[in-house]
Amino acid sequence: MSFLCPVCHAENVGPPGAPQIKCYNCGTVVAVPPGHGGAPSRPPPPTAHGHRPPAFAPNPYAPPPPPAAAAAAAAAPPPAPVVYASNPYAPAAPAPGAYAPHPPPIGPGYAGPPPHPVAAPPPDGLPLPDPRGLKKALIIGINYRGQRCQLNGCINDARCLEYMLVHKFGWPSANVVTLTDDNMDSRKRPTRRNIISHMQWLASGNPPGTSLWFSFSGHGSQSVDRTGEERDGRNETILPVDHRSAGQIEDNELHDLLVKTCGPGVTLHALVDACHSGTVLDLPWSYDDRSNSWQDEYRHLPVHRQRQKASGGGLVLNFSSCLDDQVSADTSALSHDNAATGAMTFMFIQAVENPSRQPPTYASLLADMKRNLREAGGGSSAAPLDPIGGIMQMLLGGGLHIARRGFKQVPQIAASHAINPTTRPFVL
Repeated sequence: MSFLCPVCHAENVGPPGAPQIKCYNCGTVVAVPPGHGGAPSRPPPPTAHGHRPPAFAPNPYAPPPPPAAAAAAAAAPPPAPVVYASNPYAPAAPAPGAYAPHPPPIGPGYAGPPPHPVAAPPPDGLPLPDPRGLKKALIIGINYRGQRCQLNGCINDARCLEYMLVHKFGWPSANVVTLTDDNMDSRKRPTRRNIISHMQWLASGNPPGTSLWFSFSGHGSQSVDRTGEERDGRNETILPVDHRSAGQIEDNELHDLLVKTCGPGVTLHALVDACHSGTVLDLPWSYDDRSNSWQDEYRHLPVHRQRQKASGGGLVLNFSSCLDDQVSADTSALSHDNAATGAMTFMFIQAVENPSRQPPTYASLLADMKRNLREAGGGSSAAPLDPIGGIMQMLLGGGLHIARRGFKQVPQIAASHAINPTTRPFVL
């Protein structure tokens, strides 16, 4: 049923039999005469050019007017509520199941839909990283070449993690910064000053949906805690290449640089393959996979000091290679040609690449890492592996193997929020 508004002359369409209709354009309530068959109440007004649009003919499919008795009975009840008219010029909605084109590209550099299926939103209310969002990474590997504390596998760790981010997860190489002590560029050497400067770069200018990565392979240590925050009375630290002259970087600094600056909608994944690294980011929650529960690391502090350990609103998750009182292995036992790696970094990449868990959850990652570390170690009676999509094999050469003597270190997961680790997918 159509009619013309007597005030603004807009054409309205309403349901048949409505006693009064409210104009969609100006809001005037118009009484519909009984038996109105759908024709305009009067000829439409001329347009600005003097042309008069053709009048609409009566609807030939309209039902005949009801008998007088039925009309009288219909008029007896209270007036029907006002029915809002619809705009006849609004585009029709597509039929269910009809083809709908994809939205146009958003911003420069758009490369189409993501190559991998996007995981369903988690039930904990914290958003997953946007597949098309900003991605930035800082990867640090230090062998301390020429020093008494020299290691062998940390630069290999850094190269393997960089390869994983760029070639498996499709991160732009321009946004992946790697600091190693074999780099001849002084700006890319892992000095204390360069590490802090690049942490500030990593933590700045990140809109919601951003995915960040921080990893450190090298020496970790401990220092005396004079604030009363640490239950064991010790701060956890990482050692830059120039730690003897410039000093270590304590967990309080790491928290201020990486955790407090992680804003709403931003996700930071960290991996620290170093000794004494269990709580190296001072995150408030540590996951206990035996009871499938989170332990509050700062429940002994007053509430106002507990709040100082919160993130800036974003989600921070840290994979560490061992407990605070443990050491981590730098080993060549995982490669037939004796290429050295960090045991935890190797097992982390292997767990991420596990084809039976795609995408893995945080609980499944931790379980795979713990199991493989228990089973792995030196020895020649190993079965050959073809894990991790060839990442370690391609970069380190030789076959990879799991042997029968395990490592004693126990990997940990710490977080800024007590997420559900058994359901939330690991998405970078």
